[in-house]
Amino acid sequence: MAAKSKPSTKEEPGPVAVTPIPDPKFEMTHPRYYSNYVSIHSTPFDFTLRFCDAVPVYDKPKSLKGGILEVKIPIKAEIVIPKDLLPDLIKTMQEHYERYVKIYAETIKDEKTE
Repeated sequence: MAAKSKPSTKEEPGPVAVTPIPDPKFEMTHPRYYSNYVSIHSTPFDFTLRFCDAVPVYDKPKSLKGGILEVKIPIKAEIVIPKDLLPDLIKTMQEHYERYVKIYAETIKDEKTE
């Protein structure tokens, strides 16, 4: 016969907030990629972000399709995000961008006037 468990007299802890902190000294290393173009595709279940490096075109194009030059560019990273995570990602990116604009507003104005 199994021993009966005693009811806990301690109060059960409530939800705990967990803050993930990127640690550059963490044992797992990862490459860092530069991207100046992002392609986004979606399915009913997730969103795929393809980060690319659009390099300048140096060779003369052989043909234009309807006046449009199509150039293949390398995909540096492909990230698939579940649909339920995307709203929080958008919100977080918007918050970071608003802080960025507030800090660097003068730099952004100067770039737009050039």
